[in-house]
Amino acid sequence: MVTPDCCETVRRSRAVFLAPAFEADKPPVWMCRAPRGRGHGRWAAAFCPHCGAGVPPLAPADPRDRVCRVGSDGIHCDTCRMRLDRCDCLPPEAAWRPTPEARP
Repeated sequence: MVTPDCCETVRRSRAVFLAPAFEADKPPVWMCRAPRGRGHGRWAAAFCPHCGAGVPPLAPADPRDRVCRVGSDGIHCDTCRMRLDRCDCLPPEAAWRPTPEARP
């Protein structure tokens, strides 16, 4: 799971994480999960709930990595041609990486 590296608490708790976008070839979005005991929702995150730092922007990751691309049928991976439940490619959000040097 990809998390921002602004503080140790967010890395440990995984309160902010990358969630795949619903449109093909769009970057994933930073999401924030509700704290334990405070519901089960999640929402788009603009900052770290622990230290207040803004979430880093995203850049494309190494294109040599095998990243799962869901096919038009919704059942097979276009990268390895396996069914999604048998696909051993990286998750779609692995195609992007945070760029902490450009943090807002």
